[in-house]
Amino acid sequence: MAKSVILYSGGMDSFCLSRLYPSADLLFINTGTKDNLQEAKLLPDYVKQISLPLSDWELENKIIPFRNAFFILIAAQRYSKIYLGATIGDTTKDKDYIFKGMMEGLLNYFGLDINKNGHSERPFEVCMPFKGMTKTKILETYLKAGGRMEDMMNNSRSCYKGDEKECGKCRSCLRKYVAFRNCGMTEYLNFQELPNSVELQDFLKESIAKGRHLEEIKEIRKCIYGR
Repeated sequence: MAKSVILYSGGMDSFCLSRLYPSADLLFINTGTKDNLQEAKLLPDYVKQISLPLSDWELENKIIPFRNAFFILIAAQRYSKIYLGATIGDTTKDKDYIFKGMMEGLLNYFGLDINKNGHSERPFEVCMPFKGMTKTKILETYLKAGGRMEDMMNNSRSCYKGDEKECGKCRSCLRKYVAFRNCGMTEYLNFQELPNSVELQDFLKESIAKGRHLEEIKEIRKCIYGR
C-alpha cells in the first residue's frame, strides 16, 4: 500500500482531511511566516514537522509563490500519495487540476530513476478530494462523518494575520465564517470579532468582481440572505 501524507496546515481544510483520512501521516511545513508560526502552536505531537523558510518571498496578499509545489516536492521524499487541502473556491494556480497533473507528471518522471529517489513506491499521486467542494460542503461532510466542532475549534485556525486569535476580517476568516454560518455553527468560531453585514456585503462584491467560483458566491449570498 502506498504511503500517504496530508500537507497539514492546521487550517479548516487540512484539519477535516486529517479526520476523514486518519490513516495518512500529517506533515507540517514551517515557513516562518507570522500566521504559520501561530498555526504551529496548535500542532499535536504526532504531526511531523519540517522547516522550509519561505517568509522572505511572502507577498502583501499573503501568497507565497509556488508554495504548494515546494511542499509537494518535500512530501515526495518519503511519500507517494500526497493529500492537498484545495477547495472549489481556491484561485491560486498551485491548487488546481492542471497543477495536480503537472506535479504528478514531474514526480513520476523523476521516479523513473529508481536508484535516485528516497523510496520506490509508485506511482506518485497528488490527491485533492475537496477540490470540487465549497467550505460549507466540507464542513457538512466533516459533521456527517461524526466530527466534533469542539475539536475543530480547539485544534485548527484559518487566518492570514499572526495574532493569537483569528481576526474575523481577512479573506480566510470570512470564508470560514460563511461555512460556519451556513452550517449553524458560529458559536464555535474563535474570532476577535465577527464580521458585520457591511463587511460581508463587501466580501460578496469583491468575490463577484474578481470572478470567484459561482458556488462560493452562492454560499456567501446564502450566509447573508439565508437563501
